[in-house]
Amino acid sequence: MFLLTILLFFIICLSRLVFQKSSFFVIFFVLFINTFQHGYQQVLILMSDLGLQVLIISLFMCNFAFAKLFCLMKKKSMIDLHRIDVDEFKQVEKLPVVVVLDDVRSEMNVGSIFRTADAFLVEKIMLCGITSTPPQPEIHKTALGAEDSVQWQYYKDVCEAIVQLKAQGYTICSIEQVHGSISLEQFKVSAGGKYAIIFGNEVKGVNQTAVDASDCCIEIPQRGTKHSLNVANSAAITLWHFFSHHIFS
Repeated sequence: MFLLTILLFFIICLSRLVFQKSSFFVIFFVLFINTFQHGYQQVLILMSDLGLQVLIISLFMCNFAFAKLFCLMKKKSMIDLHRIDVDEFKQVEKLPVVVVLDDVRSEMNVGSIFRTADAFLVEKIMLCGITSTPPQPEIHKTALGAEDSVQWQYYKDVCEAIVQLKAQGYTICSIEQVHGSISLEQFKVSAGGKYAIIFGNEVKGVNQTAVDASDCCIEIPQRGTKHSLNVANSAAITLWHFFSHHIFS
């Protein structure tokens, strides 16, 4: 019985690694083989045996121990992530969202937003005003190459970008704390809709001219003492909202 327990423990390990199955798989497999070889009545006698009951309990304990020792929730490798390359990214269907950066001062914030835009398949980024454009070492430091995959354009004036986007049928949304804003969790992303999302300067936010030209303002709800998020963090939260509606709708 002890040797049989050891044997089945190794079968469990193998089934865990190869089939990602638990002890149930092994137990039912053993019972099926016995049914095939000895008949239904013989299996009933076998199951009533006290030794088999102890064996089944031992199997579950071994299975639990294996899960704890060999942690099945191991981190994914680069192969497991199925990452696409830059050429494939340019060909894949994009989220119908354009990010507009209005006078974003920090190049590292710009790089972080490029990286987020790459993750959520953003159509393109419009860099406006004093916002830096690639290639820049500080942008690359946080973008990690996403500045090469995500399409971008530069506009001296954000209003010029807004006029072009409106002509192309985009709904203009500024991320800003204003009277009459829509809380992010209440904003309904329309199926088939195209959106341009404006993020503003780290200190002054989206300038009032751009706010006035927007179709709506979206506000990220906060309950702390600051009511202020880093622009790159705001972009990540907002873009996930639009991306999740797109992929789960």
